[in-house]
Amino acid sequence: MNYEKKHVFFRRVSTTGQSLTMQQAADLKYRDKHKLLLHQVLVIEENAISANKKSTDERPEMQRLISLIKNNRVDTLYAFDRTRLFRDTFEGMEFTDLCLKRQVKIVYTSEGNGHIQSTQDIFLESFLGMFSDIEGKNIARRTQEANKRYPPKKLGYTKIKESKTYIPDEKKETILKSYFVDVNELADMRHLCNILNRYQKELKCSAERLVSIAQDPFYAGFDLENGENRLPHVTPYMTLHQHKKLQEEKGQFFTNYKKRLETLKSQDTFAPICGLCKKPMLYRISVIENKSNYSCSRKHKRVLMPFDDLSRIIQQLLQETIKNLNFKKLLYDSALFFRNYKKKLVMEAKAIDHQIKKYMENLILSTNGYSPHWKDDLAYKKLKRSKEERELLLKELDEANEYMANQKNMREKLETLLTDRLKENSPWLFSLFVRNIVIYPNSMDVEVSKFDYLTDLQKEFVYEVGEVS
Repeated sequence: MNYEKKHVFFRRVSTTGQSLTMQQAADLKYRDKHKLLLHQVLVIEENAISANKKSTDERPEMQRLISLIKNNRVDTLYAFDRTRLFRDTFEGMEFTDLCLKRQVKIVYTSEGNGHIQSTQDIFLESFLGMFSDIEGKNIARRTQEANKRYPPKKLGYTKIKESKTYIPDEKKETILKSYFVDVNELADMRHLCNILNRYQKELKCSAERLVSIAQDPFYAGFDLENGENRLPHVTPYMTLHQHKKLQEEKGQFFTNYKKRLETLKSQDTFAPICGLCKKPMLYRISVIENKSNYSCSRKHKRVLMPFDDLSRIIQQLLQETIKNLNFKKLLYDSALFFRNYKKKLVMEAKAIDHQIKKYMENLILSTNGYSPHWKDDLAYKKLKRSKEERELLLKELDEANEYMANQKNMREKLETLLTDRLKENSPWLFSLFVRNIVIYPNSMDVEVSKFDYLTDLQKEFVYEVGEVS
């Protein structure tokens, strides 16, 4: 089916507060100039989409545009300038290359200020795209710096838009001041967790955010990123001296809390299923105990499995699995494969040798005296290509021979590799051997991946806490 190609008008703004009006006005004359009919025009708009923060895969409208171009549905693409399409240099290069291949003309509707129209030179477009990339990163940097000094929202503050000042929130001021007093009296990690549990309910925010607030110099009316920069538009909750003293005396508690939290979050690797309701179990963290567990209580008796216990059980199971791997059969099949592979390489090398001999004969017999252009001869080019293929085959043959020679040590190497991965409790090893975990109140089922090299694995064993270190 033949489709009429469209004139696509692409517009984009990064935030909800920005307007498309300027871009619409800029491309109006192009619609009028070409007297385009309604069915010839396609408008694609991206609202509140940052090309700095989102890749092509995260931009549905851009993906739609690319799909249209790939299907030869676009005649001309109109955009205000390069920054409306992409900020990333490499994404911009790929897009430009696609447009050149599909013969899509690109027109930028912006005028003046030294603006350069689209060219057919991929090198020049890549160079210009670099400026968009740099400009985008500068915008992101300036935005980040501005948000440190003038954040859209700040817990415990009311922002006065007219004067761009920040004053304490009347509803939360007393609670937040009390929080700062309490964290100054910290004794240990348990004390910090108790304080966080209390104030996250009162201030309706996460414990992690409360820790960040305790470390944030904004509440002292300062930005300490590069030196001591006072923020005169901020009414502080404490002095700079008090903030520094808090970091010096209690800062290690805040740092350790974040490290514990990050470590506990990263341990969520097993994804077990509840044996009673057959749904995924929830992963819960206790920073105060420095422990985590999987639990489920969806309209049934609570099913609970501490992460440390589950980790030890999985470790024991993987040990049993490695013990029951049939390395003899695995290595025998591997050696058989490489023997057959070696025979194939030898046969291919002989065939190429025959081709080389044939090309040599043709080259010698067809040559009438010396020619300065002998390298351009078709027979010579075929000969050269065959020799290169032969070199690659000989290299592969050497690698196959080396593997065969090291076959005796392969079992030891393989066992060592698996054992080392097991010590690290590698998610890779777990995903390789385990398909499913189902946990019941007093037992659990583990479905191990079935394959030819795993034999006589014990179907049931009892695990006692502390059995595996």
